Amino acid sequence: MAIAGAHTDDKRPPLFVGNRWVNTIYTGYGIVKQKILLQILEQLQGDIKKVMNGSRVNFPNVPVVLLQLDMSKICHYNNYHWVRKAVKEMCSQEIKIYNDNTFKQDIYVSAPLLHTFHQMEDKKIITLQVKRNIAELLIHVDFNRAPKDGKKPHAFQYTSFDRFTIDHSSSKYMFPLYTMVCSYAERGGFEMKIDELREHLQVEEKYRGFDNFHRFVLRHVQKELEKCGQYCFNYTLIKKGRDVTRIVFKIFKNKKQFDYNDVWMKIYRTLRQDLPYYMRFNEDQLEQFNYLLTGEYDLDAVLAKLIYVHKALVKRKDAGDAVNKPFIYTIQAIHKEFPPG
Repeated sequence: MAIAGAHTDDKRPPLFVGNRWVNTIYTGYGIVKQKILLQILEQLQGDIKKVMNGSRVNFPNVPVVLLQLDMSKICHYNNYHWVRKAVKEMCSQEIKIYNDNTFKQDIYVSAPLLHTFHQMEDKKIITLQVKRNIAELLIHVDFNRAPKDGKKPHAFQYTSFDRFTIDHSSSKYMFPLYTMVCSYAERGGFEMKIDELREHLQVEEKYRGFDNFHRFVLRHVQKELEKCGQYCFNYTLIKKGRDVTRIVFKIFKNKKQFDYNDVWMKIYRTLRQDLPYYMRFNEDQLEQFNYLLTGEYDLDAVLAKLIYVHKALVKRKDAGDAVNKPFIYTIQAIHKEFPPG
C-alpha cells in the first residue's frame, strides 16, 4: 500500500480504497462517473479506516445503504442533467471486481455499483442507494490474508491517493491508472502486459493502435501527473518483434511544486471552470480538446485562441446573434488554427 500525503495545495486528506477496487474494471466510467465514485468513497472513509485498524464494520441489516451525491462538486449547474444520466447508467452498468491485478482469475463480483437513486428537494443533491453487499465490499478486504511488514492488520490491502490529482485531470484514464500507480509507489514500479493494461483502463477502439494509445492515454496522463500528481512515472516499452507486448513502469515522487499559473492548468480551468460557454460542454465534448495538450502546439497560443473564441461567442449573443451550437463553433475554430495531428 502506498500512503501518500495530500497534495500541498489540497486541504483535503487522501482517500483510502481497498486494493480490489484498484483492480476493478469500471466499464463505461468516464470522468463524471469516476467523480461520483469518489464522493461515495469519501463518505465511507471513516468506516474504511476502522477496518484498516483491524475492526469489522457491518451496516444495519437493511437491503441498501443511503449516501448523498452533491452535483455542484462535479460540474456547472447547467450540466446537472449529465450527472443524473450518469447515475442512472451506473445503476445498470456492471463493474468487474477482481482480487488481483491480472484480470485473469475468477471475478470476485460483477454487479452495478449503484442500486437506484432519488432526487432531493435541493436540486443539487441526489440520494444514492447502494446494495448492502456492495457497500460492505467498498470498506472490507479479505480478512483471511495476514498483514505484512508489521503494518496494522489489513492496512496493506488498501491504497491511498490524493483527490487533487483526480479532480484536476482532463483524462478519464487518470483514475484507474493513477490509483494503480499509487498502489505500487512503495515498490517503485510494476510491469504489465499491454492487453491487461488496456482492459483495466477500458481503452476504446479509437485508441486501438498503439501510437494513439501511447499519445492520448499514457503520455497524456504522464504529463498531467508532472503538473499536479503526488507521484509521477516513466515507462519502458517491451517489444516482441515490432509489437509492444509489455510496459514497465517506474514510479517516483513528484518533486515539482504545483504551479497554479502553469499554462496547462490555465487551459484546464478555461475549459472547465472559468468560462460559461465552455463549462456547459459535456464530458465527451471536452475530451476532444485533449489532443492540444499532447501535441507540439504552442500552449500559450492555444490558451489565447480559446479565450478569443469564447469572447466571440459572448459578443454574438450580446448582439442578438447567438450561436446555436457553441461546441461545434468552438472546435471548428480550434481545429482551423491547431489541426489535430
